[in-house]
Amino acid sequence: MTQVVLKELELSNPLPISRDDVPVLRRRLKDLAEVVYDLDGVKLKARSYVGYIPVDEDLRLIVMPKIENLEDLFYILERAGMTPKVWMDYTVFAELDESERQDAPLFLIRVLLRKLRLLKRDGFYRKALPRYETRTAVKGKIELTNTVRQCLIRGKPYQVHCAYFDPTVDTVENRFIKYTIWRLIHSGLPRDLKRELRAFWRIFASIPFNPTERYYLTEIERVIRRRRLPSSRSYYIDILSLCFLIIENSTVIVKAGEDVRLSAFAINMAKMFERYIRSVLSESLYPDFRVLDGNRERKPLFKDSKRPSIPPDIMICSALKCLIVADTKYKDKDLPNVDDWYQAIAYTLALDAPAGVLIYSASTPKPPQAFRIGDRTMWVYYFPLQHPKEQEAALIDFLRERANEALSAEDQ
Repeated sequence: MTQVVLKELELSNPLPISRDDVPVLRRRLKDLAEVVYDLDGVKLKARSYVGYIPVDEDLRLIVMPKIENLEDLFYILERAGMTPKVWMDYTVFAELDESERQDAPLFLIRVLLRKLRLLKRDGFYRKALPRYETRTAVKGKIELTNTVRQCLIRGKPYQVHCAYFDPTVDTVENRFIKYTIWRLIHSGLPRDLKRELRAFWRIFASIPFNPTERYYLTEIERVIRRRRLPSSRSYYIDILSLCFLIIENSTVIVKAGEDVRLSAFAINMAKMFERYIRSVLSESLYPDFRVLDGNRERKPLFKDSKRPSIPPDIMICSALKCLIVADTKYKDKDLPNVDDWYQAIAYTLALDAPAGVLIYSASTPKPPQAFRIGDRTMWVYYFPLQHPKEQEAALIDFLRERANEALSAEDQ
């Protein structure tokens, strides 16, 4: 299999792909990567999806993050809540070659395999489920009413109706782990990883399998966040957290009926950046200000019509009104383009906010820039992704100051 390694937004050299396959590949890859066809031939251009993207049976695209420090990436992932918890496992880190240490998806999968070895050693999580059946020998407790109705009245005095709890490995948690293993087997991973994944697939052979297990995502997230597992099976929280991250960021590339032929595991970095910034602000500005997710609390664009609605990434509000509308952009630019300006201005005017902020991911620190439009101020803020812990305080102070300014202006 041919392997192409690119960084985010990097363009590959010409590849052995026929121009006749370009339309098919574009439909197949969609937003995961761009298929470029020019005079030099067919090339692939990485987008803001980091991970393993099988292009076809013989070609695999690996996109590396532009965040150079793996610890910074995992810190942002954790704060973003894209999985309830991601651990920087230094034992796995030490086992990797230097070339693999910036391969975040490979690192996550190796951590998952390491956690699965604990499951293999300590055993499956079993859940006691209620069972009801008619038996010739007593098990659990006898249900008198049902015994009379179903046994004695029917002339079967040698039978009793029993209710009992039966421990079983057929649980949502085990099914979800098995589903994750199945998806990873089809993700174009290195042979050694596939070999170990197939070994775990055989261990899970007794657990029923359904290719639609993805729909358990909400239930699995609830289990992880509430830690609804016995302490003796606490290692399941680690496993389920990693499985949750993998499945939430997996996309089917080629499918034949219910059989997934190729599957991509790629983290949407733009979504991660948006969630990270919102999470940091929600924790830090409360209780002085409320930070709302416009994707969940959509607002109408026009005052006299409910449609269309707008989904600003972040709304910073007082008890009475919206003070700042912020939109995150996972781009490294000196100035916003026209579309970004139109979007930010429209959101700010629609919500009657005194200020709007475009928050760009940046490679190097830059001072914020202010632009006036009518009686409102539009800001461009640059958030460096390197050493994010150190950058958070500056962002929080900046937005708190802008919110207090807007609040003071309202009171006058």
